[in-house]
This record gives sequence, structure tokens and C-alpha cells, in this order.
Amino acid sequence: MAATLTYRQVLRNTQFKNLWAGNFFSGLGEAVGQVALPLLVYDMTSSAALMSVIFVLQMLPRAILSPFAGVLADNLDRRSIMLAANTLRAGSIVFVPFVETPAQLGVIAVLLGLGQTFAMPASLAVLPTIVDPGALVPSLSFVQVTGAITRIVGPALGAAIVGIAGPRPPFWLQAACYAIALFWNWRLSLPKADQGSRNPLPTILRNSTSEMRQGFHTIWTTPILRGVCITEGLWSLIFGVLAITMVIYFEETLDLGDRADFLYGLLAVSMSCGAVIGALTASRLERRISRANMLFAGYLGPLIMVPAVLQPPVPVLYVLAFAFGLADAWAVIAMQAYMAEWTANELRGRVYAIWGGVIAASALVAFAAIGWITDLLGPPATVALAGLVVGLGGPIALVVTGALRSVLQGAPDHLRTSGIAPADEAEAIG
Repeated sequence: MAATLTYRQVLRNTQFKNLWAGNFFSGLGEAVGQVALPLLVYDMTSSAALMSVIFVLQMLPRAILSPFAGVLADNLDRRSIMLAANTLRAGSIVFVPFVETPAQLGVIAVLLGLGQTFAMPASLAVLPTIVDPGALVPSLSFVQVTGAITRIVGPALGAAIVGIAGPRPPFWLQAACYAIALFWNWRLSLPKADQGSRNPLPTILRNSTSEMRQGFHTIWTTPILRGVCITEGLWSLIFGVLAITMVIYFEETLDLGDRADFLYGLLAVSMSCGAVIGALTASRLERRISRANMLFAGYLGPLIMVPAVLQPPVPVLYVLAFAFGLADAWAVIAMQAYMAEWTANELRGRVYAIWGGVIAASALVAFAAIGWITDLLGPPATVALAGLVVGLGGPIALVVTGALRSVLQGAPDHLRTSGIAPADEAEAIG
């Protein structure tokens, strides 16, 4: 078996470096907002239900427009889409420090959601076309390692700025991150396959319905794509818990007083530390137990959060978050590698966008329900219930949809004919 590429070798690919840097800074901005936004909403409203509403508004564009965003990503220049999306996000976030009502914050949340809706499929579709097949997993591992680092640095910066200056100043840093991402997007030079078709925009729009149907058909008829879409949709419950329930858990259940905001920020840091270790070990783990086993083990990760029902000390919560981050990294790297390998380039924008739309639609339900469930059951029971549902439901979905069986059997015919072949999955599920 070929040796795994080092990260230094991965970064010798200039276009991968440009893509990665743009995603790194936009991810850093999102990580700052991960702590700053819920704390600002809670500061303005003191309501878990209204926190849910803001997150729902941010997810709404992805739920509605993702299939159309995928059509554009498969027909227009993907670099131009990323530039436009990050411009929208940078231009929107600068107004957050001046908002006076939750309604104003809701409008900005919708604009941020629009930017993410169009940036995500274009960015994800580009990566497999600018790296060699043998460099795919090491490249994804590097993206996950550095992404996890941003999720350490970003929440820590956000929590520190909130503690020093209040919940509004962190958004200036978030805007600066999006501006730097724009610079790296501008430096990106893409292969001809990523520069869009020659069809005029009216033709693209006229054909968009049939192209969206083709994207849905591809996901539905490809077991691994179908399986990860269902499983990732379930994971919206966990991320709703982390964004909403854990804020209330630290503020009220643990009754930490003035330390609650900072200690909540450290929870995200702990999870991201686990994700760093998970990403660093992913390539080696894949070789040892097979990618299919790594995917299955990663999707069991939410079970780790169940002991939160016992209201353990804060350090124990950090250990649980670390272990969850470890499993999450394994699942994400395996899942994204399969999606890249099992989707033809001319369909990747639509597949990634529909996948993102499924997650967003699930998040609309999850975020709307989590605030209500948290108020009804209390934070500890809500965390445990979500961990059980997702930790058991995800692996079951992979089995029922035939996703695990399909990756062991090899590529479907339409990928064999296009010259795309998944990694060897000769090892059976453990």
C-alpha cells in the first residue's frame, strides 16, 4: 500500500493551497461566530426559543435554495461563485455590531445563510479536481486538521472578546476573516472543468429543474450518497444541542455565573482538539481498519454525549466533547472522501448542494425543536436524548440504505466508466 503523503507534500499543490487558505479564513470567521452569535442572541433575548429562530433563519436559504445553488456550481465558474458568496458574508456581518432588535439580526442571519448556501457546493466540488486521487484523503485530512484548529482558535477568540468587550465586537473579527478569504479566492486558478459551461444564464435557468432532478436521482440511486445524507441529516440534532442546549446547560443547569460564557467557549475548544487528533490519525486509521469501519465508528460518536444527563463536572464534559470531536473527524473525512470518489465532476456541485440542503432542512426541524425540547425536558435530558437518537440512528441508516455494503462491493457502473474508482475496501466491517 502506498505511503501517505505528508501535509508539506500536499501543500506543494499551489491551487490546493489557495483553496485551503480561503476556506481556512472563512472557517475561522464562522468559528468566531459559533460562540459570538448564540451569546449575542441570549444577551438580547434570554430565550432558548428565540435562539432557535435565529438559527432557523440562517439555515432557511440552504434548505430552500441548495439544489439551485448546486446547478449554478455545475454550470458557472466556481471561483466566481466563491468570490460573490464571501463578499456577501463579509458585507453582512459588519452590520451585526449595530443591530438593536432580534428582527434585524434575523435579516443578517438570512444573508449569511445565502452566502453559505452558494459557497459550500462550489468549494467542495473544486477540491477533487485540483488534487490527484492518491492525495484525496491526505488533503481532506489536512483540511480537517486545520479546520479543527480554527474551531479551537475561533471560539476561544470569540469567548475572550465577549468576556472583555461584550458580545458585539467579535463580529468585526469575523468580517475581517471573510475579507482575507476573498483574497485567497481571488488567487485561485481552476481547471477548465471548474470554469463552467458555455451555456448562457437563461439556458442554465431554463434547464435548472431537470438538472436538479438529476442531482436528486444520483443521490437516491447511489447507496453511499443516500446513506450519508440521511445520517448527516440526523446529526443536525447534535449540532442544535451544541449551539442551543449547551448554552442553557452552562448558563442555568451548571449555574456558573459570570464564568458561563467563557467555559461554554472552552467546550467548543475541547471538541476541536479532539477533531485535530482525529484528523491527524485518520489516514493511518483508514489503512488499519478500512475506511468503511472508520465511517461506521465515527457515526457512533454522539453516544459519547449521553453521560451529560448525569450533570458531571465541567472537566468531564470537556473530555466527552474531546472524544466526540475525535469521532466526528473520522466520520467527516471518510464521508467526504466517499462523496468525492462516488460522484462525477459534472454532478458534484448538485450532489454537494443537495447534501447540504438535506442537512439544512433537517437543521430547520432540529433547531426549531431543540429550543422547545430543552425548555420541556431540561438541558441534561435533551443532550442525552439527542446523543442516543443520533448515535444509534446514524449507523443503522448506513446499514439499512446499503451504504456500507456498497462501498465493500466497489464502484457502481457509471463511475467505472468515468474512470473514478473508490479506495480499496477489501476489509470487512469489524
